[in-house]
Amino acid sequence: MMPSKDDALCCMALLEHVLADVYGRAASSVKDRALKAVLEFISADSAEGT
Repeated sequence: MMPSKDDALCCMALLEHVLADVYGRAASSVKDRALKAVLEFISADSAEGT
């Protein structure tokens, strides 16, 4: 049985939320300023989608 579109969208939103947290944690542990900025941007962008 295939999941419904609503189920798939719900899972995608949850994954996006988790990824935002992962990128944020990674950014806080990185010393390289450029990489930190990229990870923070990705984290914020992922958090916006949730």
